[in-house]
Amino acid sequence: MKKILKWSLVILFVVLLIDLGIIGIKIFSHDYDVIPESYIGYVCFLMLAVCGILMLFSTRCPYCGKVQITKGKYCPYCGNEKNSGNSKVEK
Repeated sequence: MKKILKWSLVILFVVLLIDLGIIGIKIFSHDYDVIPESYIGYVCFLMLAVCGILMLFSTRCPYCGKVQITKGKYCPYCGNEKNSGNSKVEK
């Protein structure tokens, strides 16, 4: 899931940059009809926000399985170190 979210973020960011470049070129050449491009940019921006929020809340403790918002070394719920051991919680 994290790989999909990371690749989605990268692809959406590239599409947003290309879209903003097209808007800039159109405005520079005095063509002010940029409504379709602005809709594309708006949708990309919203999807970037959703992917960012999902990435923030997709980190889970390998021991207790609770969602981790902090990037600390220890789980605030169970107190175990996050990166030591191979214990995984089955869903």
